[in-house]
Amino acid sequence: MKNWLSKNLVAYTLREMFLLFSPAQRRKSIRMIFLTLFIAAMDVFGLASVIPVVYIAANPEKIQTNPYIHSVYTYFGFSSPQIFVLVVFTSLVGLFILKNLLAVRLNYIQLKFSYEISYDLSVRKFNQFYKTDFTEIVSGNSTLYASNIATIPTDLSTGIVVPMQNLLSEMMVVLLMITLISIVDIKLLILLSVILIPSTSFFY
Repeated sequence: MKNWLSKNLVAYTLREMFLLFSPAQRRKSIRMIFLTLFIAAMDVFGLASVIPVVYIAANPEKIQTNPYIHSVYTYFGFSSPQIFVLVVFTSLVGLFILKNLLAVRLNYIQLKFSYEISYDLSVRKFNQFYKTDFTEIVSGNSTLYASNIATIPTDLSTGIVVPMQNLLSEMMVVLLMITLISIVDIKLLILLSVILIPSTSFFY
């Protein structure tokens, strides 16, 4: 397992990045993972609901003949199929709007978190510089000290933390889609695994 973590670039970067965080930052990153998973679930559910909604809108008579749709129709006591279609369509649009609002909120939280990491690392490096012996500072490279305090933490947050957060979000969506595909059609999952796993392992 350790050999795989050291050889796999994504896994190694995630592990080192997680070790770099403080305990509070680790808890916040875990909360963001769960929020990402929730948004991914809403995204997949919304996309999966498009075809049934279009199907109902194109064939209103199916409301009476399809047992699942008819059970929902009767449970909520709709007065006409037209109102049912309108409510279903409006609910789908509302779901997409809510999902996008949560995605914007998540993006804000991720950016704020990444710059908190940058600030925290800058403070750590400054404290380390502050405790450095004066003769060592004079004999050293002042540009390197300035880079360690001001430049490298910012580059780390914008060049590694943010991209890894985005990659983790995409991995969550893919994992959720794979789970749904395995429930619907295991043969399709096997076919996709044969095609995608070799190509994905080649890059990551």
